[in-house]
Amino acid sequence: IRHPATDYVREFTMDVPKAKVLTARDVMHDPTDDGWQTVRTDDTIEHLLPLLLDDPRPLDVVDEHGGQVGQVDRAAVSSMLGEEE
Repeated sequence: IRHPATDYVREFTMDVPKAKVLTARDVMHDPTDDGWQTVRTDDTIEHLLPLLLDDPRPLDVVDEHGGQVGQVDRAAVSSMLGEEE
């Protein structure tokens, strides 16, 4: 959805609601600060939005073993949602 390989795929996925299908793993970056809450790599952006609106601090993204693998912040989600197709 974020980087369609062909024009056909771009057109096919154009109307897919990104927040419902993309996950924390899709927008996370390397940790820079202490996050205020943890989320799973497979949590959807739709799940993360209320958390990010409640507090400006980044969220720690953890794997299935509870190990931190990255962070998600408002800027990353905002950038992803605003990307032109």
